Amino acid sequence: MRPARRWCAAAALAGALLVGGAPGGVRAERDLSPIDLVDLEVSYDTLTTQYYRHVDPQRLIDGARVGIVAYLRGCGIEDPSVPTLRANGRYAHDLHVAGQEVAQALVRYGTRIDPHELVYGAIDGEASALRDPYTVFFTADQERQFQKFLNPQSFGGIGVIIGVDRSSGRLSIDQVIPGGPGDKGGLLPGDWILAIDGVPVQGVATETLEGRLRGKAGTVVGLTYGRGTASSVTVRLVRASVTPPDVFSRMLPGGIGYVQLTSYGSNAPGEMHAQLRRLESQDARAYVLDLRDNGGGYRDAAVAITSEFVPHGPIMVVQARNGKRTTTESVRARVVTKPLAVLVNGNTASGAEITAGAIQDLSAGLLVGTRTFGKGLVQAMYPLPDGAALKVTVERYYTARGRDIDRKGIDPDLTVEQPAGSVAGDPARDPQLASALGLLATRLASPTP
Repeated sequence: MRPARRWCAAAALAGALLVGGAPGGVRAERDLSPIDLVDLEVSYDTLTTQYYRHVDPQRLIDGARVGIVAYLRGCGIEDPSVPTLRANGRYAHDLHVAGQEVAQALVRYGTRIDPHELVYGAIDGEASALRDPYTVFFTADQERQFQKFLNPQSFGGIGVIIGVDRSSGRLSIDQVIPGGPGDKGGLLPGDWILAIDGVPVQGVATETLEGRLRGKAGTVVGLTYGRGTASSVTVRLVRASVTPPDVFSRMLPGGIGYVQLTSYGSNAPGEMHAQLRRLESQDARAYVLDLRDNGGGYRDAAVAITSEFVPHGPIMVVQARNGKRTTTESVRARVVTKPLAVLVNGNTASGAEITAGAIQDLSAGLLVGTRTFGKGLVQAMYPLPDGAALKVTVERYYTARGRDIDRKGIDPDLTVEQPAGSVAGDPARDPQLASALGLLATRLASPTP
């Protein structure tokens, strides 16, 4: 992106609205802040110059109109009057036209609408016009939530991740953060929670229960839980500051190192490296990498993590807007050189498919589970001045051997369905994990020279 052109064009847009961009020469800019004007320009510039395919300016202008109309209807205006304007392919003219649509809506409905939200409607309409589910507009609040998802913040709690068991409806502990209060108190994945501070959890929303488990570090919470056929147990746990990790690991029977990667956040590469080194120091004989339900994250994190599992060489091939293809190589020495099985399913997507595809292409391990999601596109975040952002598809990628997986997915080497009632991570109740362990057992019993 070119900052000089960005600000000059924004100034041109402001000037256009000052001197007659709206009907009758009305000063529509009186309700638009300078930041609103820059938001409009930067969004148009980003979508026309950064999207991985050529963008027809008319599509963006029409999309802005659709977004404006949708916003006006949301304000209770039943039949909004927003004229259809035409692009001519010249950047300055088409940017001016996009601004005119906003200005004319302000002139007609200015006392009934929020100018800032109107601009957001236009930008959202432009992004939606590309009909790309991965190119989206985030408001400032949505952008903060998105970043929190990829980079969770510390909070006071007991260090467990909870969920509802689909077969029994009970509140279960899905993961236990190593070294956290729950881990020190003896909690294990698969335990189910019966009460918090003596209050039964049956029928209470998961979000409410998460709030009860959280609290100021140093405070105490009583937890009643069950395990298998054993009687319920109540423990008192002292809350501590915990940060939800991206990587969970433990040793399974037979010396199998099990590693679950939940997302490719900014901390994930360091966590993965540390967990693999820890399992290696415990003499792991083979590994299971669980990528099920992993929707991806940062591309750099995917490349760094994939490098832990594949020989030095290509990890992915990226195709830019101009059609040029570039091979992305591994970025660190391989850690896992022992037998490897990778668990995948229909929610294994994006960065997780980069890892799975490279492992399969380079024969570094076997994929077990069901076909992956099929997302072969790369996005980049483009912040706007007020904290909002555009997430834009900027590249297409192929696997290490050049396979196009977009909307196709990756077929595993061994297809294993996961029936209802399965418990992920429990070899006795996780058919996909059990199948992966069977493959590794066979491999260990008759190692390849």
